[in-house]
Amino acid sequence: MTYDYSNSASYLEANRGMGGRGAVVEAMFRLADTIKEQENATKRLNRLLLWFTIVIAVGTVALSILGGVQLRHEFHQPAQPALSRFEHIGTTSLGTYVMFDHKTAQACWAGPAGPYVIATPDGKKEEQTNGANIPFCKDLK
Repeated sequence: MTYDYSNSASYLEANRGMGGRGAVVEAMFRLADTIKEQENATKRLNRLLLWFTIVIAVGTVALSILGGVQLRHEFHQPAQPALSRFEHIGTTSLGTYVMFDHKTAQACWAGPAGPYVIATPDGKKEEQTNGANIPFCKDLK
C-alpha cells in the first residue's frame, strides 16, 4: 500500500523548510510504507502457518483415533476355530486316503490296509501296511 505524500500538507511543509532534504523525507515515507507492507505480509504468513499447524494437529489426532480403533478391532477378533488333528491333503494313485496329522506333523494313511504284512526280524510282531508305505492315522499317538 503506497501513499502519495506529495499532496499532503506535511510533505509540502517538509519540502519548503528543508531545502534539498525533501528527498530524504520521501525516502523515509517509502521506507515506512515498505515496513508496513512487510508487517502485513508477516501477519498473513503467521495466520497461514497457524491454520496449517491446526490442520496438521487435527489430522494427526484423527489418524491416531482411527488407528486405535482399527487396532482394537483387530485384537478383539474372535479366535480362529482350532484345526482338527487330521487334515486331508490330497490324492495318490492308490486313493484319497492321505492325511496330515497336525499333532505329530507327519503324513498318515486313513484308508484300508494293503495286501502286505511286515513282520519284525524276530517274527514276534506283524504289522499291516498300505500302498503308500506310511503309518496309519489310527496308530499315531
